[in-house]
Amino acid sequence: MLQACGNSAVTGSLTITGDLTVDGCVYFTSADEVQIQDDILQINYGGSSSGGGISVTGTNSTGSLLWDGVNQVWKAGVLGNEQIIGGGTYKASISGTSASVTHNLNESYPSVTCWDTATSQIVIPESVTSNSANQITVTFCESFTGTVVVQR
Repeated sequence: MLQACGNSAVTGSLTITGDLTVDGCVYFTSADEVQIQDDILQINYGGSSSGGGISVTGTNSTGSLLWDGVNQVWKAGVLGNEQIIGGGTYKASISGTSASVTHNLNESYPSVTCWDTATSQIVIPESVTSNSANQITVTFCESFTGTVVVQR
């Protein structure tokens, strides 16, 4: 067992046979390249966050590839201004004759499917109105209880 109080340094190579656990808030390496042999790099493994990703910091800008676990979509772009990439599916449980659904697809006219949970059938709404690139209003002739699925 290796124990250290304060800062410690290893000069030269260090080989660890077995698992390495690092408990702390920040892991810093000054390596020019990090090579990982595994096929999958798990980020936020066992964590409580509903997302995670990779951020690349450059001289003039910062880009990112992020997983939005709440909406179950990938986003990429300049940090703080990421856009959804690939497909995306948003589900909203609604009840009544009209409901607004926020979807974050940046799509004014997405595909909308309405699923009636009582009859287990697809229902065609009376109208679907685009409020913005990220929100629609679905209106039904009769009271509807079910799920509205919004996707690209």
